[in-house]
Amino acid sequence: MKKYHFLRWQLAYAYHLFLAFLHERKHRNVPPQCHLDAFVSYNAHDELWVFRELLPKLEGEQGCKLCLHHRDFQPGKPIIDNITEAIYASRKAICVISRRYLESEWYSREIQVAR
Repeated sequence: MKKYHFLRWQLAYAYHLFLAFLHERKHRNVPPQCHLDAFVSYNAHDELWVFRELLPKLEGEQGCKLCLHHRDFQPGKPIIDNITEAIYASRKAICVISRRYLESEWYSREIQVAR
């Protein structure tokens, strides 16, 4: 069962990597339609820091439009689709790197998609 779970994520990742390749190839000479300044990837344990420190600085003082999963993802849509669309709609990706972030399998996938 554990091997199947691992392979399922590998297949989903490969599928979205292929979609990204096709998207880039199709729109190679067309400027991207970025309506967000940055997609923010962080572990739930770092959420307090993101809300108290990062958001006031970037959205409040700098006027940036950030994408945060808790408020900007569409409910009911597969999480990997939400992540992929948010990354493509953003000019940058901000990853709040902490020990728990690096230990999480899910967040490492966000970094791979953003890369």
